[in-house]
Amino acid sequence: MKLIRNILKGASLTTALFVFQACYGTAVPYYGLPEVKIKVVDAEDGSPIKDATIKFRDREAGVQGQPWSLSGYSSDEGVLCMGIQEEMMGTEVEMLVSPADGAYSTKDTVVTNFGSEDITIKLRKQ
Repeated sequence: MKLIRNILKGASLTTALFVFQACYGTAVPYYGLPEVKIKVVDAEDGSPIKDATIKFRDREAGVQGQPWSLSGYSSDEGVLCMGIQEEMMGTEVEMLVSPADGAYSTKDTVVTNFGSEDITIKLRKQ
């Protein structure tokens, strides 16, 4: 009787842990999605620009009336890697890239065939 009780306790604990893991465990938002790499560099010397804000024009009214939706910030190497949804592959997207400091001009650009290759955005000094 004690053996059956211990087996049931173990099975109940395992089930609870499994449910917890499935609901709250390893959150991987872009798992399995195609990935695109966006690199932000200086137009003159090609050096990376870190902390640049990268936004995409929202195709609809925007989130809470905002025409741009934030995708992220460039790393110390000037790179932002992001997962993209299948319906965005091969489409035309409008991007707004803003440097963290005022040393570079903001760039509003259109990328055709989005997701087919990595993107390099060159910013000019002001």
